Amino acid sequence: MKIIINLIIGLIISIPMFAQSGYYIYKGQHIELYPNYDKVKILTFNNASEQALSNLPNSTVVADMYQGSIYTNAIIASTSATQSTTDVIMRELKRRINPNISIVLPIYYDENGNELALTNYINIKLLSSTHQSRITSIINEFHLTFVAQDQYMPLWYTLSITPDTRMTTLELANLLCQRGMFAACQPDFSCSDVTDISWDEDILDQWGLYNSVNDTIDIDASSAWNIATGKGVKIAIVDTGVDFAHLDLAENISFASCDTELSYSIQPSQLYRDHGTHVAGIAAAKRHNGLQIAGVAPDAQIMSISNKLMTSDMMTRNLAYGINWAWRNGADVINCSWHSPRCEILADAIMQALENGRSGKGCIVVFAAGNSYGPVNYPASLCSEILAVGAINSSGNRASFSSYGDCLDVVAPGVDILSTIPGNEVGLKNGTSMAAPHVAGIAALILERNPDLTGQQVRDIIEQNTTKVGNYDYEFFDEYPNGTWNGRFGYGLVNAYKALLATPRKQENY
Repeated sequence: MKIIINLIIGLIISIPMFAQSGYYIYKGQHIELYPNYDKVKILTFNNASEQALSNLPNSTVVADMYQGSIYTNAIIASTSATQSTTDVIMRELKRRINPNISIVLPIYYDENGNELALTNYINIKLLSSTHQSRITSIINEFHLTFVAQDQYMPLWYTLSITPDTRMTTLELANLLCQRGMFAACQPDFSCSDVTDISWDEDILDQWGLYNSVNDTIDIDASSAWNIATGKGVKIAIVDTGVDFAHLDLAENISFASCDTELSYSIQPSQLYRDHGTHVAGIAAAKRHNGLQIAGVAPDAQIMSISNKLMTSDMMTRNLAYGINWAWRNGADVINCSWHSPRCEILADAIMQALENGRSGKGCIVVFAAGNSYGPVNYPASLCSEILAVGAINSSGNRASFSSYGDCLDVVAPGVDILSTIPGNEVGLKNGTSMAAPHVAGIAALILERNPDLTGQQVRDIIEQNTTKVGNYDYEFFDEYPNGTWNGRFGYGLVNAYKALLATPRKQENY
């Protein structure tokens, strides 16, 4: 069995591989990485090594070990930040770890301060289907193991390094990029937590749908429901899973679901955390059932595509699989309330959904802009065809955490948002994670009114029919064709009622 152990070990300035910034290559660009000197990741390949590492001096377990599909994971923290403690731990690591059965991997930060841990996996895209022999060639040259060929994007392969590889996945990916043998080579990263969310227990009120205090600061859902409720439209929630038994969601749950943690197998969505259930409720909780809340599109179907969205190897590859699975299985709208490292396999999957979904009309793909207090996160920033959604509060002000800048499209309610959580409960959460499903729900309302619209036409309708909120001027720019725009609010606060009034009926020409 392979064992993965993350060690927090103080300032590791004595290891050359961690002493300088790194990078990986995304679409020909160098994406800078900044070392985290407080942690290393140890991959061992037998239980004896796990036992050897479990009793390092001056260290404590801060995250329980858990059994995954192919590994066990634990975080061990130093109880002292002194250099002497670090030296002791490093000496113990060198003494106990057998390099023939172990791999040491660095942990980095990206430009937004998100923590990225290298895994043993590398994702590689062939230049063409005639180059399959190149996969075999590098497996033999670098002592790699074959993991999978992507079911939906067969040019993509996932391989794993071994102790005999003698380099990290980052080093190997960059070396293969320099050789020019492949269309793309990228290491896989795991992240501590990629959901864009924070907690704030406050009022139990869905002000985002109907704001009784500031009646112009909501999405005007109650008026919109006189026109459409999302009936017949499928919203894929690519997230931590949806509680199928929740009484306020069960009637809208689609039979089609998928878990991505083992993307090379077919299994139904799993429930990992409450984040996905909260997001699903905002988009499509049932209305008029006498229970709890209503979603923006209360008659839309919810397709649950589950992923742990934290400390998960092959996370980006599996998320790509989930997006591909969603559009190939009939999703009309895809909601993604998370961020990731820049990743070409994920970018390819998103572009396929945008271009090929809905029988060629294109899925509407909605991403949370991020809670980074800075520029819009990736993949929300990937391309203009994605709806990147920032967050506002009930006064119409931008949430302080909400990402902003050139890639922001619109804003939606994202502070003190009440929605469903597992166990037939409701709760309040904050984040652009909560803002995004408001927009996904509006897209579903539009598609009920006219399912023949292309993805671009739906995006145009949403962006052209907003409420201008906040204390920033909105201006015309050539690169923003759907009206006045600014970097803090995009085109403004989404408005479901205005959007539906602007949506032509199916029999009309657009």
